[in-house]
Amino acid sequence: MSIMRQYLRQVFIGLLSAVALSACNVTSSPDELIVGDWTQVKTISIVDAGVSLKISESATRYLSDGTLQSSARLKIENVPETLSTYDVKSVGTWKIENSKLIESITDVDVTTASGTPQATAIARQMTETILTAEPSSVDILALTKTQMTLRETEANYTIRFERR
Repeated sequence: MSIMRQYLRQVFIGLLSAVALSACNVTSSPDELIVGDWTQVKTISIVDAGVSLKISESATRYLSDGTLQSSARLKIENVPETLSTYDVKSVGTWKIENSKLIESITDVDVTTASGTPQATAIARQMTETILTAEPSSVDILALTKTQMTLRETEANYTIRFERR
């Protein structure tokens, strides 16, 4: 076989392989799609355990090894300003089962800019509450390469993220 014929054969086989793979329409699994950095699209208001909260500036990094790093700002409504705002940074694990995102927090740091003794005590209590909580389970309403929408049924809120 001539070198030209061998080259054309390899090119032809390569083209056929490319066409065959594109025809398969291979899609990513949810476990693959979620890996990366996600940022909350807009502030949400919720009532949790009788307390009105606003959650903003939420960002989460999901790693392929099943770990996560997240941060958010929580603002408690209807309290004095010095007791209202807390920054939460956490690490933990994640998994997806039956269209649910399950997260377990293994370490958390809750801080307050006001630094008052009462706000510091609230931050400490929030830390303990988060660390002793059961793993969270939220419904995955949508998950694409660029957007994720989650629904928390107990606290009754939906939160949307975009890939950073």
